[in-house]
Amino acid sequence: MKEIKLIEEKNEHKGELTLENARGLLNDKTMSDERLEKIINSIKIFCKVAYDLYVEEQNKKEEQLEIDNVTSLHSKPTQELKEAA
Repeated sequence: MKEIKLIEEKNEHKGELTLENARGLLNDKTMSDERLEKIINSIKIFCKVAYDLYVEEQNKKEEQLEIDNVTSLHSKPTQELKEAA
């Protein structure tokens, strides 16, 4: 029963870090809600920047892979291609 309640609670918050969860993670029951909200906002900003950098790097890798594929198609034909032709 407790497990189901935790799953429902998790789905209810859709992965958002609640003030209660943040308080528990920081192991500080006396921290003000205002201070916790600032910490949570800082974490969200960090995660957004980290994700954007990750996406940018993945796009660069994909672009380089496409360039490499096009370059290899226009390079000298290999023996296999000569035999196939």
